Amino acid sequence: MWTSDPSFLDLVALNVAKQHHVSKMQALKQPLLDIKGPLSQLNRYFMAKIKQRKAMTCIYQLKDKHSQWVQGFDAVADIITEYYTDLLGRKGTQRHQVQPQAVQYGHTLTLEQQINLCKPFTDQEIKQALFSIPDYKSPGPDGFNSGFFKAR
Repeated sequence: MWTSDPSFLDLVALNVAKQHHVSKMQALKQPLLDIKGPLSQLNRYFMAKIKQRKAMTCIYQLKDKHSQWVQGFDAVADIITEYYTDLLGRKGTQRHQVQPQAVQYGHTLTLEQQINLCKPFTDQEIKQALFSIPDYKSPGPDGFNSGFFKAR
């Protein structure tokens, strides 16, 4: 996040360039302490932007199935939940086994395709797949988007 700010590199360079006549350990520690304040300020700016962006994406009001406006997060959440429950259905109590004959009617993988799926993959293939994802795509479960990993 900090590295994407245009002033980041100058801020680091300015604070690391300061000469300190102290022990090697202190020489390592002091630039980090010097940069702590400016990075904290940059972090506050970033968090304010996150809050602003989150507020802009919230749904405060929504029309229900009777075309009536409903306001409030809980009421909107109920409408959305009801919509998708109606769309996707409720949890069934009975499940039927898949009929093997039905599977044969559709497209199936050849033996060669099945074997290719089991082959090990290389680090280069992983890198190629990662770098094919646009930087702005939504983050994964770890909270980082592909742009974060590409910058490493």
